[in-house]
Amino acid sequence: MTGAAAPNSLTQMLVLGCRHPEAASHAETLRDKDMATIYARNLPAGVTEDDIMKALEHHAKIESIEITDDVNTETDRKTARIVLDMPLYDAEQLADRFQGRIVGGEAIRLYVPLHD
Repeated sequence: MTGAAAPNSLTQMLVLGCRHPEAASHAETLRDKDMATIYARNLPAGVTEDDIMKALEHHAKIESIEITDDVNTETDRKTARIVLDMPLYDAEQLADRFQGRIVGGEAIRLYVPLHD
């Protein structure tokens, strides 16, 4: 990317190829719906679906939450896949709003995968 400006939004980062491997598997499911997925990484080991629901219930209608082990197998941190009843743009705004918040002593990382 010589000479190109650094991406300044989540969408630009995703368009430039910073996609998460899990994104493609869920794109087909959500393609024709007004639904979006947010991935939340670096969550504490004890986080529950109820914790996530309570944190987001005033911001979006949550369709489902799935918590799995984080891709970094050297930690006990968790990743959550959160499906929301909202347009992709609104989900990006929500992810930006919570990006970097400290949960369990660590900053969480949120991203919204592109849906082809």
